[in-house]
Amino acid sequence: MPDLPVDVHPELERIQLVAPTSTDERIKLAAETTDGWLYLVTLTGTTGARTELSAALGGLALRARRLAPPGLPLYAGFGISTPEHARAAAELADGVIVGSRAIEVAEGGAEELRRYVASLRAALNSA
Repeated sequence: MPDLPVDVHPELERIQLVAPTSTDERIKLAAETTDGWLYLVTLTGTTGARTELSAALGGLALRARRLAPPGLPLYAGFGISTPEHARAAAELADGVIVGSRAIEVAEGGAEELRRYVASLRAALNSA
C-alpha cells in the first residue's frame, strides 16, 4: 500500500512516499515507518511521462540517504519515461519506478512493452 499515513490502519504494510517539498522530519518519519523501501517522488506536481528528469531528485536523494536508516533502499519514480531517465535516476537511487510511460507503451501491445522494459533494463545495467 503506497503512502498510507502511518496512523491509518497500522496493521497494513505500506510504502511511504517523500517529495522534494517534504520536510526533513517527514522524510525521517517516512523512512522509519516504511515497509521495505522509500519511494522518492522525483518532482512536484502530477505524475506522467516527461521529457527531462527532475533536477530535484539529486537533493531529495541526498537528504533521504542522510535521514533514513542505513541500508534502506530508495526507489525513484514519477516522470521517469526514458532509458536515459532511468540511468540517471539509478545513479542517485537504488531503483526506479516507471508507471505512466509503461502504460502508454503497453497500449501498443505486449511485444512493444517488452521492448520498452528491455531498453530500461539495458540502461540500468549500464549505470
